[in-house]
Amino acid sequence: MTNKKTPDGNQELEPIWTNNKVAAHADALYETYRKLNEENREQFLGVLLKDFCVLQGRFHQLEEAYIINRKVSSGAAEVSHVAVQKYQEFDATLKNQGKNFSKRLENLEHHGF
Repeated sequence: MTNKKTPDGNQELEPIWTNNKVAAHADALYETYRKLNEENREQFLGVLLKDFCVLQGRFHQLEEAYIINRKVSSGAAEVSHVAVQKYQEFDATLKNQGKNFSKRLENLEHHGF
């Protein structure tokens, strides 16, 4: 990914959770779980279940954020579409008024005013 600037220009946008970082995190977590499983199986199961429950909650947070983002993006696209339509209507009205004004001027000139 290229280094893109944020809108304020102060930070660079680069992924934090790259494939390598995910793999390293997974390896470290696996080792933690494996050691805990060997030392105290009951505590290991408790930690594993707790992590699973947290991940489920995070999933629901991300799902909700995705749905809201989609609604906002759809709304922005709709507003943009309406703005283009209004501009086209305004442009057509302006051109039509210009033609009508020119015709009136021609009529006045033709009648000697």
